[in-house]
Amino acid sequence: MYPSTAQSTIGGFVAGGSGGTGSIANGLLHQGFVLAVEVVHALPEPTVVRVEGADAVPYLHNYGTAGIITAVRVATEPAQPWRALLASFPTYEQVVGLMRPLASLTPTPRLVSGDRAEIAACLPADLAIPAGRASLRAILDEASIEDATALIEAAGGTVDRVLEGAQHTVKLSMNSYNHPIEWLQKSAAEPYFHVEVLGDALVDDLAAVQAVYPGGMLHIEAQRDRPIGMLAAPYVSPAQVLEGFDRLAALGVRTHNPHQWAVDFEPERTTALAATTDPLGLLNPGKARRRGPRAHRDADVSGSVTRELAELSGPEVARTLTADSIVVLPVGAVEHHGEHLPLATDLIMADLLSQRIVAGAAAIGLDVWRLPPLAYTKSDEHAWAPGTFWMGATEFLATLDAIGRSLAATPARTLVFFNGHGGNVAPLGIALRDLRRAYGLRTFAMSVAVPSGDGDPDGEGGPNEHGLGIHGGWGETSLLMHLRPDLVHPDRFVRAIPPALAARDQVGFAGAPVQFGWLSDDFGYGGILGDPTGADATIGERVATGIVKRSVAALAEIAVFDPAGGVS
Repeated sequence: MYPSTAQSTIGGFVAGGSGGTGSIANGLLHQGFVLAVEVVHALPEPTVVRVEGADAVPYLHNYGTAGIITAVRVATEPAQPWRALLASFPTYEQVVGLMRPLASLTPTPRLVSGDRAEIAACLPADLAIPAGRASLRAILDEASIEDATALIEAAGGTVDRVLEGAQHTVKLSMNSYNHPIEWLQKSAAEPYFHVEVLGDALVDDLAAVQAVYPGGMLHIEAQRDRPIGMLAAPYVSPAQVLEGFDRLAALGVRTHNPHQWAVDFEPERTTALAATTDPLGLLNPGKARRRGPRAHRDADVSGSVTRELAELSGPEVARTLTADSIVVLPVGAVEHHGEHLPLATDLIMADLLSQRIVAGAAAIGLDVWRLPPLAYTKSDEHAWAPGTFWMGATEFLATLDAIGRSLAATPARTLVFFNGHGGNVAPLGIALRDLRRAYGLRTFAMSVAVPSGDGDPDGEGGPNEHGLGIHGGWGETSLLMHLRPDLVHPDRFVRAIPPALAARDQVGFAGAPVQFGWLSDDFGYGGILGDPTGADATIGERVATGIVKRSVAALAEIAVFDPAGGVS
């Protein structure tokens, strides 16, 4: 078996692929093709680990999120005299009807692909597919060519060519699976999307499958168990794509959505594995799912892979938490961040970084748990901007009190706020003492500390923000480019450093000798304070790594902190 994209590396194939040319006989990657892998885990002292057989399967098709694959052992088979067969038909229904008979030939074919005439017309001209005819392409053992020809002719088709040589069979591979849809997308005047589909209805109820989306066209492939395909249609909206999934399911068709980036092959298993092999979330974090349903819901959760407190049942909380348990509450904001960053910037930072921090702390043996993030907080400095959802200090403190009161009803006695928004610092400081006094909790606060550009190429670098890069500036934007690059708009970066503040020594923001009351539209830059120009995802990754490292160390200190320690 080999990838349909023949130039792919073997590492890319097993880490990102699921099946390929040869799947009719051999199934998918995890069904015996990969015999063993050697991987390196993201641990303080990494070593090469060899895993074989079923133990190797959890490292496949998850984009390196559980380990870096350094070597692969795959199954091979004796060489066969393969031939490339190209046939054409008056109708696509005739092609589809041959999927099962051709897949059942002996020796088993390596590939059987079919396309409607509209898609076939978009394929490379050197395939010489007759105009206006549906196309069937197959890689067959020479011993089965005669039987295949008989099947094709009996179905009303014509065998146009039978070609010998690897250059011809590889060409058919390169025009199978998703490749025909890519040719369609390149050729069509309107945008097309596609959904990967699997099920007997692709053959048995073709018209209904294609009718799920207006203008739907199916590319079909024979597969070991049942046919698979790519259902393409003109793109209208995300809702249109997603609504079709339910209609396909009603037809008995399974779907895979290629229009997303996260691991979706056994994601819970990958999450469980990565909790031990990549506790800091360093490996391809954009692909990893760090949240989701727990891998199991046993009564004894001491070995649970989750650290998400809300994923436990009530009785599990009572049995699992102790007086030594540390509960982390991410605190963000939903507020204006200019043209280049999303409203959820502070929420994203607190949410995603706290996941890594809690995983890292658990990996060193701390009894630490994470609450769902608090999104709506004290953001009234941005109340003038549409899209800001904020509480006043009174409402925010009341919310924090209610959360502390609720935590006090569990066995846990330690609450740590992990804050992503500067406007929350003052009220969180008040809450620390109030919750300590009211409920006897041990209370702590940590923050996402992003650097301000200093203009020093020998230091952290970045533009000189004169210490004013506090909102949508270089450090925060770099961090978002690392955490959620899809939500950042570099074409909208604008420097926003108020000269009146940059020239002052005494009056400024937190840390300055004299602080002042301000609203974010006081400065004339559309609510931004900083200079995002020069922001970079690499800088953001370095910032994130530093935050996680420092915060894990802080949690380790919190776990043993005793303000009266050493006092008799």
